[in-house]
Amino acid sequence: MATEKSNILPLVLGTAQLGMDYGIANKTGKPHFLEAIDIVKTAIDNGIIFFDTAQAYGKSEEILGRCFKEIKPGNGIDLKVITKLRPEINLMDQEELFGSVNISIKKLKITQLWGLLLHRESILDHLNDSIINNISELKARGLIKHFGVSVYSMEKAKESINMSEIDIIQLPYNLLDQRARREGIFDLAESKKKKIFIRSVFLQGLLLIEPEQLPRGMEHAKGSLFKLREISKMIGVSLKNLAVSFVVQTSKNAMIILGAETSSQLKENISIFSMARDISLPNLDSMTSEDQTLINPSLWTIQN
Repeated sequence: MATEKSNILPLVLGTAQLGMDYGIANKTGKPHFLEAIDIVKTAIDNGIIFFDTAQAYGKSEEILGRCFKEIKPGNGIDLKVITKLRPEINLMDQEELFGSVNISIKKLKITQLWGLLLHRESILDHLNDSIINNISELKARGLIKHFGVSVYSMEKAKESINMSEIDIIQLPYNLLDQRARREGIFDLAESKKKKIFIRSVFLQGLLLIEPEQLPRGMEHAKGSLFKLREISKMIGVSLKNLAVSFVVQTSKNAMIILGAETSSQLKENISIFSMARDISLPNLDSMTSEDQTLINPSLWTIQN
């Protein structure tokens, strides 16, 4: 492998695409296994050692593990995998929780999860001493290194950052959804020594769709997409460059998750990420939207 420890890229490969058809702009569907191997190998060869997955992402964990087995990373490369628990798991049942974690570790063909996340922020409301003790025991046994949560609301982001049991927080942040910066999430996390992982940089691909090609039910995104294209043309950079550069330049000490449907797409993403700090951007505060049916994919009403 070409990767050396000194060349680690602060980027996370999102692997939802490996296990299921993911994203509103997905044109290729779930990649074949040989393509999946190529994607993961491309990531490792370019210094990416963090991988984001979930038990609910179809066969993502299994495919990622098979890729690791085929590639056999060397040179002391320590791959770091973050997965999310299925929301229906009973966290108070130690046997069920430990069994689920062990299944993920077995599928991924690793010895420890770098990160284990709650997949829904609502579960934070039900954390109790029994659950916290179970999480502590997972750490004590070396099954997980860090524990955290995937959130959508900034209220839950703040709550989780202030919880001693939470180490890492995954949240959305992009050109249209600027809540995290506006509400001081990055600064708060830094002050509490918590790590932020940013998802939805392209808003699940919505930012990259041509306004005229929006699916039925998403027509209300046209105005924002036209405005983004005007800015992109004005400063002479692609939409991808604009989206990634905004996130890189306005977040603080955060890890950024980018997925890919093909190895060539991943190479493009890596190139864009690498030059993101060098692009001169105008003030983009006006792009932020308060329309939850636009910035929250769970509320999208896409019609076939």
